[in-house]
Amino acid sequence: MEAYREELHTLRHRTAIGVRHGLVLLGQTNGDVAAAEALFQQELTQLVARQAQVPEAAARHALEQAGYDVPRALQQLEQARYSLTQRILRRYRAPDEAVRRVADAVEQAHHVPRTYWLDLEAARLLPPPVACVLVVSEWLAYEDWEGLDAAVYFHLEAVLAYVDQPLALPQVSQVLRRVAALEQAQAEPRRRQLARTGCYSPTLEFEAASAAFEALRSHIVQGLYELIEQHIALFP
Repeated sequence: MEAYREELHTLRHRTAIGVRHGLVLLGQTNGDVAAAEALFQQELTQLVARQAQVPEAAARHALEQAGYDVPRALQQLEQARYSLTQRILRRYRAPDEAVRRVADAVEQAHHVPRTYWLDLEAARLLPPPVACVLVVSEWLAYEDWEGLDAAVYFHLEAVLAYVDQPLALPQVSQVLRRVAALEQAQAEPRRRQLARTGCYSPTLEFEAASAAFEALRSHIVQGLYELIEQHIALFP
């Protein structure tokens, strides 16, 4: 193999091959650099075809376009085969992460206005399944940041409409309506107590309703995920 030092240098200048692998291929081709390069390219073609599950001709074309850079070739094949939303669902298996990233993709694709929080009235002009994902996802983000007692004042009726249809989660809708009613009932006593003592503790009923919502939160996310899957052609 020592005799192939110059050939190895030439081969590695032409391809991104490792030293040991290059020497092996040069040994198989009796030092023929062009033949060794062809073998290496065929190996990469078979690798990409197997990983991307495409014919070797498609894999070879992608590799040629990518300068035989395997990660770039795989990325090009995936982009050609799958939409952005499909790629997101393939990459992010956790529903909450996938839904959030799909919502971000929708926002960017449709240029939905945002002034810190998304303009939900503009979002509601999108096709209903897409609007549902965007509006409810934003509301969940708001609730996570501001708290449930504040979130009941943040476009709750629009959110409840989507929770009822198309998400079809009557338990969630019932709990949220209960939370909203309790929040409104305790608002005035809370203001008086805050003015008098500077602190306030929510009622036991409100805490119980909040806990009930938290237990159902994952159902909302799962519902959004399934809605994306069912109407994936509407998404970017």
